[in-house]
Amino acid sequence: MSLIIVDGPDGAGKSTLINQIKSRFIVLSAPKSHAKKTRNEYLIDYDMMRQEAKDSHTFIRDRSFLIGEYIYPSILNRDPKFSQPELWNMLQIVDPIILYCRLDNKMDMFNNISRELKEHKPTEFTQSILNQYEMIVNAYDDFMINAKLAGIKVLKYDWKHHNVDDLKFLFR
Repeated sequence: MSLIIVDGPDGAGKSTLINQIKSRFIVLSAPKSHAKKTRNEYLIDYDMMRQEAKDSHTFIRDRSFLIGEYIYPSILNRDPKFSQPELWNMLQIVDPIILYCRLDNKMDMFNNISRELKEHKPTEFTQSILNQYEMIVNAYDDFMINAKLAGIKVLKYDWKHHNVDDLKFLFR
């Protein structure tokens, strides 16, 4: 059926949306995609995505390195695992639907960021996200515009203006 990637900046409501989708629709979900350490770990994840995209079920993913590796390396001053052309090529091959969680008001998202310590988000990481939040949101916006121009299906979801039932057409 389809591969749906829910992505967007911290505080935009991704986890909440995914939980609502899982409670209302029949979907299979892949494990949450956290930053991996090696290119090979990402490639294993990519092979799983390619299989999900071909499957007869609808799969939903909480973030994807195909987007995160495009946005975060330059902002967080780390070496990317893939070139941008490689990421675009892989994204076009899996041909997902991207649900772009993005509130109209950046400050609303910023205020929603969980500042609690999470295993996959060390304190330093969370602090760097907070310090560079404007750049991150702008990078997401630019990415989604370019994804649309490249023919990728991108649907913006703002939980302040939408309801999860607005997405039911994706899960038939």
